[in-house]
Amino acid sequence: ECDDGNLIDRDGCTRDCQPARCGDGIVRIDVAPDDPNFEACDDGNEEDRDACTGCAIARCGDGVVRQGLEDCDDGNTVNTDQCSNACEPARCGDGILRLDRSLGDADMEQCDDGNGVDTDSCTSSCRHAQCGDGILRLDLEMGAPGAEDCDDGNEIDDDGCQSDCTLPFCGDGRIQAGEGCDDGNGDGADGCTNRCQPARCGDGIQRRDLEEGEAGFEACDDGNPASNDGCLANCQLTYCGDGRLREDLQPGQEGYEACDDGNNNDQDACTNACTVAVCGDGIQRTDLPVDHENYESCDDQNNNPFDTCFQCENTCSIHGECPGDTGFCRVPPGWPRGWCMDTQRLSCTSNSDCNVRDRAGNESQLICDNNRCRRGEFQTCSADLACADGLDCALYNGDPICIRFCTEQTDCLNRRTFCVNGQYCWNRYCGAADELPGAFANLTNGELGGACENLPGSGPNGYCHEIPVGNDLWVGVCFEGGDLPEGAACDRAASRDEDGSQCAGGLVCAGSDASGTPHCRRGCTPEFVRGTRDCPAGSSCLYTYIDSENYGYACIPEEEHCDTVALDSCGADKRCFFGSFRFRESYCEAQAPQGDRVEPWEECSHSRQCPDGYFCAGNNQCSRACAEDSDCPDQLVCPVDEGDQVTACQESP
Repeated sequence: ECDDGNLIDRDGCTRDCQPARCGDGIVRIDVAPDDPNFEACDDGNEEDRDACTGCAIARCGDGVVRQGLEDCDDGNTVNTDQCSNACEPARCGDGILRLDRSLGDADMEQCDDGNGVDTDSCTSSCRHAQCGDGILRLDLEMGAPGAEDCDDGNEIDDDGCQSDCTLPFCGDGRIQAGEGCDDGNGDGADGCTNRCQPARCGDGIQRRDLEEGEAGFEACDDGNPASNDGCLANCQLTYCGDGRLREDLQPGQEGYEACDDGNNNDQDACTNACTVAVCGDGIQRTDLPVDHENYESCDDQNNNPFDTCFQCENTCSIHGECPGDTGFCRVPPGWPRGWCMDTQRLSCTSNSDCNVRDRAGNESQLICDNNRCRRGEFQTCSADLACADGLDCALYNGDPICIRFCTEQTDCLNRRTFCVNGQYCWNRYCGAADELPGAFANLTNGELGGACENLPGSGPNGYCHEIPVGNDLWVGVCFEGGDLPEGAACDRAASRDEDGSQCAGGLVCAGSDASGTPHCRRGCTPEFVRGTRDCPAGSSCLYTYIDSENYGYACIPEEEHCDTVALDSCGADKRCFFGSFRFRESYCEAQAPQGDRVEPWEECSHSRQCPDGYFCAGNNQCSRACAEDSDCPDQLVCPVDEGDQVTACQESP
């Protein structure tokens, strides 16, 4: 049918003079690829699903499914339909998003990331990951949009995974198991705490959403049940006066309480400032009986002894300014005023604690008995001011007097008393009734002496001792005499029935020689007492002990004299006896044992504890004796009273 004059099969006319055609098994090479007759291949068959189709090399996209090599070939270049451009059927997970399907079609794809991972933004079923699909998304950081804490595939909020794919937590606004509340507001100080429990007193979180007075209001909450710290168990602040003692603070810290009695009484043991009441705090205690040791007559919050109150006792100048029959005025030497001493609460260790003097020089005439100040023999007594042991408060001439009853002379312990009519011990006064002050005019003859002549060596006639009875009146009282002559060594503590150990008439056991021994010396009377009697040459009339419990005046030899103001006038272990402010001159006495001694200005109970030149003053302090200001340490003065020769150094009033 053709003849091109050559033997070439691969042009338009084969050697068999047949026109070249697709399917003849000969691949033409005489035309360009863009020629319609161009053949890339020619396998000589009509099978389109082999490697050569229509004289073109089979390829994906040629619309012919090549058997064994292609699963599909839709002949287009659309990669997102049911047959991909790789001639593979579209499938979920091939990484190619199909766009040829509609919502609702079974094989519709929302996404296709081709990774087979079910927990990222595109699930393995080619659906967009979403909360509630039952697949926990793991490809996002916590807090990123779309991140999931959980995904249980349901919309139930109280099953452990909430419908927004977050784990339940306290503060999410949803009440879960174990939560008493959940208001989701992050405010832990309202009715629902940040622990999702209803606010309660004692949970350690102070509630702040309520006003005072509203139910549930908390002023504090320290989380403990104690009511002895700054926050009570009812979540109210501790305050002084609530009756609960704070124990969480140290003294000096703000809010510290030493006590709290819960009352509004500022004058009991606990003040309204929750401090323990003490003398000097400026608040007078009124809750104690007058005989209590802590009773306060006053409290002016200062230590000035010259105003109306000192050491919580009323100040005074004379005994009569103190209340009742139990109050006595103690005025230290040289002071313009002293303070009231109430025997109902004063404890004592020695007579000097009780026998105090007022400004006028009047003594209280009390003795220390069983650590209490009591009335001694012949002193007035009362229900509040009792007599010492062995004495009875009995009426004598209509007045209550401390009397010692007796049946014989030895029952009367004091050598100046006698058993009158075998009934009671009483003084025997020197002289006749008309020689005594008017107050003694009613005495019976049995109580008058007349035998006490004060003649030295007159035997048992004894010694007439003059004693003050008030209002500048003095009476003579007979002391029973013994056998010892003038100058003989004696014992002040000798029993009254031992005549051989007692000084004879007109003599007293007084003074102290170099060895500390007293001797029988003549009694005398100083110038300020009526009936002056002179002493022998070489002696002076000094104030001294005249027996174990009485003071008097005796003629003491000059070699036994000393100066009460001098700091060392008696030598080692001795001191100058300080018995009266009227006399600077005195005699030496033994100092207290070394272990009982105290230093100057320290507390004392008797003068023998003090160094020489000091004495135990009315304030129970070893005070410096002085006659003039130069005898005193710096800043102190020596206010000697008129008629006196010595006193105690003190601060200037």
